[in-house]
Amino acid sequence: MAKFVILASCLWPILISADHSHTKGAGDSLVPAAFFVPGRGSYSSSVKEFHPKQITNSAGIQLVLVPAGEFLMGSKSGDEDEKILRKHQIKNPFYVSKYEITQSQWKKIMRTEPWLAQGNAQVGDRFPAVYVNWLEAREFIARLNKLERCSCYHLPTEVEWEYAARAGTVSSYSFGNNPRLLDQFAWYAGSISNRRFARSVGKKQANPWGLYDMHGNVWEWVADWHNEDMGPRIRGGSWGSPSSSLRSSNRSVARVDRRAGHIGFRVVRTLN
Repeated sequence: MAKFVILASCLWPILISADHSHTKGAGDSLVPAAFFVPGRGSYSSSVKEFHPKQITNSAGIQLVLVPAGEFLMGSKSGDEDEKILRKHQIKNPFYVSKYEITQSQWKKIMRTEPWLAQGNAQVGDRFPAVYVNWLEAREFIARLNKLERCSCYHLPTEVEWEYAARAGTVSSYSFGNNPRLLDQFAWYAGSISNRRFARSVGKKQANPWGLYDMHGNVWEWVADWHNEDMGPRIRGGSWGSPSSSLRSSNRSVARVDRRAGHIGFRVVRTLN
């Protein structure tokens, strides 16, 4: 009994209710609480199942567990499309790729190299897969689901992306409000050693949940569209962006067929 009490004291409950419009698997009612173990993983009290903090799939993609919880999306001091603040509740934990999808991972799934002979791309297994449009990113995910024999992978929704980028913070960046610290966490236009291409993933510091390059390096495709005329959203800023574009709440948009050396993506994996 003493051992049980010690274990229970190391956990804390996160009450989760629905965000039915954005989060995969969300419903309209309260569900049993989940428990998050810092640095280890997550327990679901409804099924008594432990989810490891990090996994690696058959394509070599490392995925980090993002705990359930809630957050306020947007920023009162941001652009006009950020100023309508919305509270979102994340019903279930989910996995998100630790790094932006790399050229090595793209080649394994797609058997193509769209970045070759392009002006703003370096070639190497650890560099982000760039010159990939939104439809091609979706095709990558469809093939990844086939390889993994599931339907559990998707592009992050805007809610999932911002929740993961903030990593429990309410500041402009996951490390605080001071853009002078960005060079420790991001490749962007103000980087001391800025060059006109993305860098190898994971070279800067991670956010509090262990995700790299959520600020800068390359813009990242998400599932949501701005509208049918404008195209899908992109998040996070890139190596060519000013510091303001790297804020966790910042939103931009690109044509669905846009291919560029400053746009890549990462993936989300649901637990069910």
